[in-house]
Amino acid sequence: MSITNSFVAGPAVQIGSVGGNVTIALDRPDYQVQWLGPTPAQATYIPKRHRAPSYLLNTRREVVPYRNRPVEEQRLLDWLASPAPVSVLLLHGAGGRGKTRLANAFTTHSHATGWSVAHALNRATDRPSMLPTPTPGSTEPGQHILVTVDYAERWPADTLLTLISDLARTHATATLRVLLLSRSVQDLWQPLCDQLDTTAIELPEPIELLDLTDSVEARAGAFLDAAQAFHGALELIGNCTTTPPDDLGHEDYASPLILHMTALAAVCAERDHEELPQRDELSGYLLAHERRSWPPHPNGGDAVFLATLFGPIADEKGALGLLDIAGVTHSTAASRALLTWHDRVYPSPHDLPPLLPDRFGEDYIADHLRTHPRASALVERVIESDNVGMGPVRRCATVLVATASRHSHVREVLWKLMSKQRRLLAFPTPALLRLAIADAPFHVQVSIGEHLPRPEVGLRELGLELSLRMEQNLPSDTPLPEQIAVLAGLVTRLLEADHGDRRALSLIRRIMSVVLTASTRDRAGSELPVAQILLSANDYVARNLGRANALASIDVATDLIRGSSAPANPSHRTTLLIFALIKRTKLLISLQRTSDAVESAVEALGLAERAAEDGLDLANLAAGTAVLANQFTTLGKPRAAARAAGCSANTYLKLALSQPEVYAERTASGYTATANALVLADKGNEAVQMLLTVIDLMRKWIPINPRAFEPLLAQLLHNAALIQFRHGAAEVHPPPRELVAEAVALYRVSLSGHPWLASKLEEGLSLQREIENR
Repeated sequence: MSITNSFVAGPAVQIGSVGGNVTIALDRPDYQVQWLGPTPAQATYIPKRHRAPSYLLNTRREVVPYRNRPVEEQRLLDWLASPAPVSVLLLHGAGGRGKTRLANAFTTHSHATGWSVAHALNRATDRPSMLPTPTPGSTEPGQHILVTVDYAERWPADTLLTLISDLARTHATATLRVLLLSRSVQDLWQPLCDQLDTTAIELPEPIELLDLTDSVEARAGAFLDAAQAFHGALELIGNCTTTPPDDLGHEDYASPLILHMTALAAVCAERDHEELPQRDELSGYLLAHERRSWPPHPNGGDAVFLATLFGPIADEKGALGLLDIAGVTHSTAASRALLTWHDRVYPSPHDLPPLLPDRFGEDYIADHLRTHPRASALVERVIESDNVGMGPVRRCATVLVATASRHSHVREVLWKLMSKQRRLLAFPTPALLRLAIADAPFHVQVSIGEHLPRPEVGLRELGLELSLRMEQNLPSDTPLPEQIAVLAGLVTRLLEADHGDRRALSLIRRIMSVVLTASTRDRAGSELPVAQILLSANDYVARNLGRANALASIDVATDLIRGSSAPANPSHRTTLLIFALIKRTKLLISLQRTSDAVESAVEALGLAERAAEDGLDLANLAAGTAVLANQFTTLGKPRAAARAAGCSANTYLKLALSQPEVYAERTASGYTATANALVLADKGNEAVQMLLTVIDLMRKWIPINPRAFEPLLAQLLHNAALIQFRHGAAEVHPPPRELVAEAVALYRVSLSGHPWLASKLEEGLSLQREIENR
């Protein structure tokens, strides 16, 4: 398919625009997908005095006509026509490279050729104005669907994966294309590929947007076209006589935005008889022109500043609240007057719209922070207010990080804000981590590291890099608990990222040496974190240094837990000690120290039983006591195994009574294991009675999720029949014949959805024949 200028003929489909025909396709807690149609040209007349640089440079205004990119356009069309049912493609390039203009042209062409076009918006980062209220009914999609995702690097990785999976499932019979637009590739694409690698989704090589043109002469032509467009938009008299700059070969001009800013500055300088700004003065020059378009107001600059960080705001009440919280004015009346001023300067259907394009707005934020001492205090007041939701705070964090990546003085502001305002730490992104690794003070790096989520899809390698940098920057006078926290975090990340080798082992030795040689007072508060890291790394130590050394490290961990100062969460200490003893038992069994293993297991079981009675950390306790049951079986202690299995089953039952859909399967497995342990302890009747109790509960849970619970009930009935027939008493009711008959019937009902039940059905039929033949 060849590319012609008709690629963008007619009304454009604009991603992220709320104009035109917008209908909600998918509305989820984390994201929203909108069907898009062509957006009519802007009908509102904008007076010349309002045609400021932000208006002229805004891609949605399309003041400068779209300039074709034949190579990239052809690749996009080839991707669209590929035979893959589902394909995800990344289009990436630095801010201002023209990703949105190219995507708009591509979606416009796709829509004109019969594709249903949609745009996905991330509720965590996108502006509220871009999330309209769902309307009744929906646009019926065709069999060819194209979905665009702008600023994909700002999406939480899990949300992006959920979006792609939901789209593929919802439109399983259609040809689906998902186009991701991103400033970066390194922190987004590989983690996404790792997660989708086992699926049938095609993942072609990403497209990088480089130079808009292929020669200095072509750049000069693009410059003159833009200058002519700006000259006409400003309705200047006479011909446009501006000439391209002498340094047009500089790499900065590869960016369409920089090229357009240069052309606009040249037109303005010629109009106003001013000296043409140098390349590094472009933003300052155009921002000065932006301010000249404003009517006088003492707080106007602050309003634009806050709008660019937090806006647009959904309604007038929220906008007034933002201005009041920031303390820009001293009365509600003054805030209302300021809001009216902003509406007049930047007319929009929404309140406090941000200054666009994004890069121009970021430059304004940097300039305002440098020239207005109180600007950072305004931001801090908004962030710390409980009346401001996390959505605006997240948008502010995203914009500040983007701005700080190009302006060093903004990084200083960002680190100070993060030192004071913990809410900003709730949004770790690859961009923030890279910035923190390169520039953040040690205490800020520590705070960011503490707030990294686990599992960290898309952040694991950067989390490791941050931990390595923190170790390098560790001040010598850091209190021992903080030293341990940094080193322990690094060990954890080395093991998680599978980069452990000898580095993790040397760090473990270092941690143990530091803690064991410190005084009791100095190491207070460090015991549990050190024990935690020794437990986490124990399997790794066993593989690399042998089981004897692993046992020695576990003994150190248990001693630290027993001697730890009173923790804020006592259940955490108890759980740690139980699992330390379980690991110790495992190692002692492997070293054939049977009596020591039994002693360790008995202590762990006693602690677990008391903790379960107190309702402490039930999920972990249930899993731990199940392991203990297996260990007692290995040690030849059937009665202790039955006791441990019963503790596990009863603990799971407590959880299942409130959340059967989550814990019913583990409850059934726990009671089956307990029944088997009771049989080994010659307590067949007790095993059957216990299974019958949980069978009655499972029957009550069937309506919650028949597909999931009917196979569980069938297996419980089957086991109860088997134990009663071979190990129980004949007088127990119901008889095994009835139990196995019900199990077989349920196996048959469930077989179509669970093919693996075929072998269970055969076993049930075999038992049924055996019972009938006796």
